Amino acid sequence: MAISLKILGGIFLLLVSSSMLGFLFVISNPYLFLNNEKIILDCNLYAEAPRDSIYINNLKISNQYLSINFSYGGGCQKHELLLIGSEQYMESYPIQTNILLSHNSNNDSCLAWFTEVKIFDLTPLKLQYQELYSENSATVILRVQGGQEVFIIDFVF
Repeated sequence: MAISLKILGGIFLLLVSSSMLGFLFVISNPYLFLNNEKIILDCNLYAEAPRDSIYINNLKISNQYLSINFSYGGGCQKHELLLIGSEQYMESYPIQTNILLSHNSNNDSCLAWFTEVKIFDLTPLKLQYQELYSENSATVILRVQGGQEVFIIDFVF
């Protein structure tokens, strides 16, 4: 039984199209290209960290990763950003903790406007919570401070 060239060509195009869609999915999924930035849990660093002007546009949690879309002014100096946990929990239900998106502009006075997305691994926070409370799953309310505002987001694990 012979298979026509049209059928073989159609199968080939289907395979190429399917693999291209998979390739596009891989490229467009930012969680696959993490640079392993993790939340830092240090109450002293939290208290003393730089708090230069920054605007958080939105937050999103997927699994143990916090994605922060933020904007800042500058353009002449390298800016440094860290996500720092206070290591203290507010005994509410659900439990809450303060998180800081620390921004060091290195005295950049240029006026360009940048919007970026950074993804942070929250695993250290999850492990600390599990150790302190002996619970494998929970909801922790993150109070994320960036600039003058505090954003609230639930971290469920």
